[in-house]
Amino acid sequence: MTLVVEAHVLEAPVWPVWVPSVRRRRLDPVAQYACAAVEAVREQCTDAVFPTDMALVVHSSAGAVQATRRFLESLHSFGDSGVSPTPFISSVHNALAGVLSQLLGCTGPCFMVAEATTEARPAVTGLAERLLLSQRCQAVLGVSCDVTEVGNPFISSDITTQAWAGLFVGDV
Repeated sequence: MTLVVEAHVLEAPVWPVWVPSVRRRRLDPVAQYACAAVEAVREQCTDAVFPTDMALVVHSSAGAVQATRRFLESLHSFGDSGVSPTPFISSVHNALAGVLSQLLGCTGPCFMVAEATTEARPAVTGLAERLLLSQRCQAVLGVSCDVTEVGNPFISSDITTQAWAGLFVGDV
């Protein structure tokens, strides 16, 4: 297995042009960081190296924290009948993997690794390696993203705001 390209995003990113504006306003900052990391990898690849049938492996320790908080606050304020479904849809961990898969038009397998105690790089690399060895795909896009909020009691203070993406290919 070879890591072809990788990228890190440590500062507040701009949205890539391939994310429609109508989607941007509903997505959490964790999705914005993840999309920016993917864009940085895409900029380094050709279409031949960045196929739509690749697998997608996404990792996040905390998930979409702001969406989760919005959902819980609206549930507290308005009860079951008054809560908006929009923040709930974004609050589940695997939503980020689904969003990236849709935006990129991926047709390969899509996985979410979401254990807070799991280190991102080994988790993503290990699953990418298994997917490539099983020949379920010829390439794997790995993405890891976490966005912290100051004073948020739901997030460990050792999680920092950052995103990473890497494109893995099998050995020929």
